[in-house]
Amino acid sequence: FFFHFQCFRQHPSSHILHIQYNTLIAFFGLCTRIISHNIMSLFSGLGCAGPSAHTDLLSATPDNLTSQRSLIEEIKRRGRACVISKNYPDADTLYGKGIDVLSSMLKVGGGDGVEDETSKKDMAVLYSNRSLVRMQMGKIAEALEDADRAINCDPTYVKAHWRRGQASNACGNTSEALAAFERAVELEPNNKALRKEVQNAKARKEREEKLLAEKASDDYVDPAAEGSSENNDVV
Repeated sequence: FFFHFQCFRQHPSSHILHIQYNTLIAFFGLCTRIISHNIMSLFSGLGCAGPSAHTDLLSATPDNLTSQRSLIEEIKRRGRACVISKNYPDADTLYGKGIDVLSSMLKVGGGDGVEDETSKKDMAVLYSNRSLVRMQMGKIAEALEDADRAINCDPTYVKAHWRRGQASNACGNTSEALAAFERAVELEPNNKALRKEVQNAKARKEREEKLLAEKASDDYVDPAAEGSSENNDVV
């Protein structure tokens, strides 16, 4: 300390410059972090993930069934990891890539019926997963569309009906949500979480019907009373 103090007495300007230099470096470091954060926020706000860590998958063009199946499985694996880490834009992009690959497989055809059924079931999974992701991103209408597509691909896929129920709830359509949850329970009767969804949807529907009935009662005007009032106004 004494040495630095003496140096400062002898060369005060050099210490000031050193402090200013360090301050400047810290300032530029802060600016870089802010700019980087804002760029990623911008990409997220636009609904895209910015520079992707999954370029290898997104640029892949499989030319046979084996490579296509391998790509789909890797997309599922990475998509699941993105959902767990709440990286929803990347998950959305990955599932979209998988859907495109499976769509091209089904359009080209040439496979046996078993292969087509497998592709449709995989398609249902990807649409259902993307429905979940889009719900988390606040894209409710798109989430509902994806849930419907998943059901069209595989009407027996329980999670597709579950996603449809959740998306319908978010849209404020309790009746459709209840119907979706009940269908899911029919397919998987022992699922306690789904049974709870049904109970909640029924309770919500009852509350809504009660409120509508009360509003109708409040708005009701007795014609006889209204006619009496009009007569009283006659001079």
